[in-house]
Amino acid sequence: MKTLSVIVPRIPYSYMWHLRRSLSNSGKTRTILDVGCGEGSLMELLCYEQNWVIDGADIYLDYIQKAKKRGIYRKIFVGDVIKVARQIQQNKKNKYDCVFCSQLIEHIGYKKGEKLLNYFKKIAVQRIIVTTPIGFIKQQEAAVEENPFQEHKSGWSTNYFKKRGYRIIGVGPKWLWHRTKLIDVSPPILLWFFSFVSFLFSGIYYFLPEYAAAMICVKDK
Repeated sequence: MKTLSVIVPRIPYSYMWHLRRSLSNSGKTRTILDVGCGEGSLMELLCYEQNWVIDGADIYLDYIQKAKKRGIYRKIFVGDVIKVARQIQQNKKNKYDCVFCSQLIEHIGYKKGEKLLNYFKKIAVQRIIVTTPIGFIKQQEAAVEENPFQEHKSGWSTNYFKKRGYRIIGVGPKWLWHRTKLIDVSPPILLWFFSFVSFLFSGIYYFLPEYAAAMICVKDK
């Protein structure tokens, strides 16, 4: 894990590189809310050697227990992300420099997704970061069987986020992602391969995100 934590986020123009740069916000970020934190593996890679204070939020208890063991979260809010976001927004003390929501919004319907984004605007002080596949992609059956909350219920376009003031970063070629199933990037070798290919084709997807497999949507307050 240490090797991955050091190298992967430093591969220029890769998915992890863009995420870490966006999260750091030129050194301004101190507090982060990781919505849909899952097992915490992604944030563990991103926060390596950073002094961020991170809170998480998720609904799946098995993932939450694993995330707690990583020791990177100050606390983890448990429950439906809409209800959690509403509770956080109502408590004026719960403000975060950055709200980070990676690969979650496609797991909820459009109306819920819009509600969630509206809560983010009230919770985030500096920046909102949302990552999601471009368009609807059916989730792998194995992933859905393991975690019933993994089913994909919506697909989002670059235009949707652009109209709402987000800057779009395209990442990854669509041909790496099966037309109906997401590629499994959990084994390290595939994560390395995905990062390498993203680097090779980074210029195309950075300037033409509509041709990418996924997008990083960044909105500054």
